Amino acid sequence: MLIAPDIARAERSLALPDFRDSDIDGLIDTLGILGKLDDVELVVPGHWGPTTQESFLEYRDYVVALRDRVLEEMKAGATIEQILERVTLDDFSDYGNFDIWYRANVVSMWDKMYRYREPNLNDAGDYQTAYPIGFAVGFTGMGANQ
Repeated sequence: MLIAPDIARAERSLALPDFRDSDIDGLIDTLGILGKLDDVELVVPGHWGPTTQESFLEYRDYVVALRDRVLEEMKAGATIEQILERVTLDDFSDYGNFDIWYRANVVSMWDKMYRYREPNLNDAGDYQTAYPIGFAVGFTGMGANQ
């Protein structure tokens, strides 16, 4: 038996409401390791009923797909609003908690990837024009006292 609170849930399900406190690569690696441990017949998650190690691998597949699709859109220059429209992950829409946590998952994954992969300046020399998200980010061209 493996007790795994807050990293697994019974059946196919999203385990985290967002990724604010997550190390994405570490989470993906950990889910892969937990999904392949020997001699685990039962997984007891922190919520819902007992499950199997397959829940780790299914959640890992979701996190990988979300990370890769959000990052792909970011590299193409999409804004967060465009990413929310384009990255639907319909292939995971049957997962538990999908309807209530999906938007927060996309936004927090975008935030993680934005901080991990700081975007380049656009042709105008600023972030805000290239990456409008409703508040100033990155270098604004103004000094600290302006």
